[in-house]
Amino acid sequence: MTNKIHVVHYLNQFFAQIGGEDKADVGPEVRDGLIGPGRALQQALGESGEVVATAGLVALIFALARTKRAGSSAAAVGVYIGAAYWFTSSTSFANPAVTVGRVFSDSFTGIAPGSVAGFIAAQVVGALIGVALVVALYPDAVETADEVVLPHPTVSRPTQN
Repeated sequence: MTNKIHVVHYLNQFFAQIGGEDKADVGPEVRDGLIGPGRALQQALGESGEVVATAGLVALIFALARTKRAGSSAAAVGVYIGAAYWFTSSTSFANPAVTVGRVFSDSFTGIAPGSVAGFIAAQVVGALIGVALVVALYPDAVETADEVVLPHPTVSRPTQN
């Protein structure tokens, strides 16, 4: 950071702390459902949120591979799914394996078995849109597609006699 940014950052922290101390005794306000930008996005996207989440995830992974940043995939996917949690009705499955797994969950992110087909259909549509987006943005993506899957070191196992 430059010195000017440091000064602004420190001033921001200083005054935020004063405001924080002033409100330290006020408990959090709990509301049911989404609020703020998450609510607006979910209302705007409706049931197409799963399509958008899957298309974005596919585009993200291929864009990272195409730009030689595949090593950042794990962190980037985690951040993306965390963000997509707020604009999808499903809390962002974006993947048929996760969708099926959520049938067996008794948490608030679980789904009814009857909903699986609809979510997977949306994910297939999203995957196709994501691939189309990748091809449109990166016409040479076919040449770098192998970089989407990161190589793993081979583990040698001792042989039994």
